[in-house]
Amino acid sequence: MMNAEELLKFCCERSRTMRESLKNGEMALADFIHLQADKVRKNRDIKPLLDPEDFYRRTEEFALERLGSEKAREVGAAVRLGAMMTADHHGGIYCAQTFQADLIYAEILKELGNETALVPVMSGGQVELDSSTYARGICLHLTGRQMERFPFFSSRPAARTAYAAPAVGEEMVKRFYGMVKESGLSENDKAGLSELVKEVYECDEVRSSSAFEDQVTRAGAVLSKKLFGEDGPVLAYLEAERLNAPILAKEISEKRTPLSRLFSDERASWLMKNIRQSDGAPVTDILFKALDKKGRKINLSLNEDRMLRGRDWEGNDIAFPADPEKLTELILNQSLIPGFFLIACSCLFERGITWFGGVFQTEYLPEWQQMFADLLSGLGMKSEAETVRKYDCSGYVCGPMFALYGTDDFANVAGPVEFMFRKTGTGGLREMMENISLRDAHLIGISEMFADLTRPDERPEGWYEKIGRELKELFPENIL
Repeated sequence: MMNAEELLKFCCERSRTMRESLKNGEMALADFIHLQADKVRKNRDIKPLLDPEDFYRRTEEFALERLGSEKAREVGAAVRLGAMMTADHHGGIYCAQTFQADLIYAEILKELGNETALVPVMSGGQVELDSSTYARGICLHLTGRQMERFPFFSSRPAARTAYAAPAVGEEMVKRFYGMVKESGLSENDKAGLSELVKEVYECDEVRSSSAFEDQVTRAGAVLSKKLFGEDGPVLAYLEAERLNAPILAKEISEKRTPLSRLFSDERASWLMKNIRQSDGAPVTDILFKALDKKGRKINLSLNEDRMLRGRDWEGNDIAFPADPEKLTELILNQSLIPGFFLIACSCLFERGITWFGGVFQTEYLPEWQQMFADLLSGLGMKSEAETVRKYDCSGYVCGPMFALYGTDDFANVAGPVEFMFRKTGTGGLREMMENISLRDAHLIGISEMFADLTRPDERPEGWYEKIGRELKELFPENIL
């Protein structure tokens, strides 16, 4: 069976980002943070195609509706530093990998001059509740056998997106308590997990939420306070699709921005059909999604007749008009969900907001950069295309980890539940980042990365338990 070093080598073979990152594997994680902050500084020196102030204002308004005026002002100040954390899936706030990435990103913001506690995280909602970050419920690393999952949402429909999910309600919470009571956790762990759920999901500000989307934002703020106290970071999870929808709708309706030309210039149809990703998908296939009544994604493609067409889960054909006026209306009433490609074009490539993601994003984002630049060049916007090509899209925070949860027998990655159980706060976290190499930080996170880069049938039996025993021996100083 493979050990941690062999798993790291295996993951590097599958991930170009990890291979490139670990060429500098001996640098301290703290120095890696400096390196990421420098990417933002360089990108800020590029004059953007559009003034990002509308994005800053929109982000502050979005936070105001969910977190109140004081936190909204702090979100506005943080986002004006010109960067965004984009590795999270909306609702998966108990995923250890993205949680520790958020804390690393908080240090990047400090490097850039953030004087507030707020850490804005722009999370993608068009992912299934059951995806790897598990927005469906809570992930636990309290035993050495395997990561355990406790769901709020029932198993059906399994393909429902976080974007379309209802708020976690009273009945879900009661059912959760029942699952915990009947679980094999220790009595102390049962009590601690129930306490967390009670304090987060039964407080008035979280229970008053109208949907899962705004509930997650409020729950993240309450959870942050519980974990880190009054002076620690506040993770502000803001759903990317709803946050960016009004900006995109306005752009398309005005017909004068670079992105809007994709829908108002007749030449764009041919270009979008022939400019493709490395997997062969043309731009026409990655513009918008729709949802069925159960909140499941429907893929859409822009056809030559200027209609967005797709097929729902029952095999029925659906279509939406794609002229600028209709698109604006459909985006604003949430009949159409903008794809991440469009959000990246608007937020990063037009407004210069540096994105920080994980191993997958750092591979597809440069592809999208080239595709958008080729589109603009094909539409005669040569100088705009050159501006787009200048941005550094390699911002990377989701992969290296620094904190472990351990017992007498094992140590494995620590998420919010494990941080709470150890009553860690923020003391010592920065010291951990300064004292661990980038390579060892990837070793600490290897169980999460191996699971991301493999299919279940590729993982040898007992691998998680073996890695937990090994990490305990390798990194005792990183155990909370």
